Amino acid sequence: MSYDAIIVGAGHNGLVTAARLAKAGRKVIVLERRSIPGGIAAGEEFHPGYRHTGLLHDSAGVRPSLIKALGLEVQTRPVPLLHAVNTEGGFELGKAEELSPYTARLAKIRSFAQGLLAAPAPRIDSGGSVWPVAKASMSLRRLGDKEMMELLRIGPLCVDDFLDEWLKHPQTKALLAAPALVGTWMGPRSPTSTATLLLEALMRFEEIVGGPAALVNALVKSVQQAGAEIRTDVTVERIRLENGKVAGVVATGGDTFDAPIVAASCDPKTTVLGLISPVECPPMMEEDARCIRTRGAMAKVHLALNGAPSFGGAFKERMHTAQTTTELEKAFDAVKFRVLPDSPPLDIRVPTLSQPELAPSGHHVLSIAVHSVPFHLDAGWNADSRAELWTRIEASLTRFAPDILTQIVGKEILTPADIAERYGLSGGHIYGGEHALDQLYVSRPTLSWARHSTPIGGLYLCSSGTHPGGGITGAPGSLAAEAILGAGA
Repeated sequence: MSYDAIIVGAGHNGLVTAARLAKAGRKVIVLERRSIPGGIAAGEEFHPGYRHTGLLHDSAGVRPSLIKALGLEVQTRPVPLLHAVNTEGGFELGKAEELSPYTARLAKIRSFAQGLLAAPAPRIDSGGSVWPVAKASMSLRRLGDKEMMELLRIGPLCVDDFLDEWLKHPQTKALLAAPALVGTWMGPRSPTSTATLLLEALMRFEEIVGGPAALVNALVKSVQQAGAEIRTDVTVERIRLENGKVAGVVATGGDTFDAPIVAASCDPKTTVLGLISPVECPPMMEEDARCIRTRGAMAKVHLALNGAPSFGGAFKERMHTAQTTTELEKAFDAVKFRVLPDSPPLDIRVPTLSQPELAPSGHHVLSIAVHSVPFHLDAGWNADSRAELWTRIEASLTRFAPDILTQIVGKEILTPADIAERYGLSGGHIYGGEHALDQLYVSRPTLSWARHSTPIGGLYLCSSGTHPGGGITGAPGSLAAEAILGAGA
């Protein structure tokens, strides 16, 4: 069958690309190897009667402008306060008195950062227009001398030093530093980790009611209403090329789909090294793909509970176990040495506090992102290492919720290796590529592919491994569609 464009993968970015192209009148098909659309944003039943809202549980990165442009039928709400659990009853980030000067500092550069990351990455080769670069430079200059120099100063700093300039309370620092390290291969004392803090902190809006799963449901509806087709249980084995240009894809079983455009929402490394024949792949393109760093460092646990646990006398929708940045740094030490951390930092979300329908009445779901768990484990991922990981997670949980083990009626543990296999993510990396200064903006995923097109005519990249980066945002998918439409494809 012939189409104008084929989207490989029905992750949320792939669905955004499909919706935008279909609304522009293109004949589009989305091919997904799993039985459900959504990728890491898909909600699933993990124990009879209990559902989670996605591998990642944060949807505050979705821009209101994208929701409006696609006519998505979702509701938004302010993000619940983050709560650091401790044995004294907890500590809420939003109630830290010392936070005001810090947030005021970020507010001064928010519009600049949001504008920069909403636009396509500029071409920096000799064939590119100078206008996008000049526009970005002028936007930076409009911050004024003081703010411009301050932004240039803090970008290379480690986040621990940067937060030390503003904050004294150790838990405040830990709560702010922890999200900055997600999707990176850094600890709070790693140089340039302040840059990833700014990326995370400045690109937050209201969250979607129902989380990532609700976003996926709305995107599927938008795609189908626009006339595009979504097929699940279809594994794309190879992107078919003719004369160095895209001609379509070949699926398992030999089924072929023809189109002059293929947009891959699988990560760039998997796309190039896994879906393109080495004989047909341009040599430098293959080498560039191999150099993309995708060292996953997150596991995921879903717990089904028969009641509400007490975390230090509290039970909030968003909780984090990190007490100090030193704890975060020690956990990252384990990643560097390819061993399990003694006390892994736990980012806990309780979706049943706002969506009780995800579990039986009076019961709860805990969605736990377990950080500083290396994909490349020296001992290898097997039954023993999986059991040891759970033992250490248990210790972190019972430190603050002593009775929680008696409330668990079911659980799902996804190691980084499980994440890699289930979602097709290279290295088990949740963003399809590490966040780092040399893998962001004009260098994401590489200098040659930052504008979503590739050296292969008709092949585009639309995953979170591309500009402007990872998380549940839909921005990479939207910018990829813009690149396709802008090329007249």
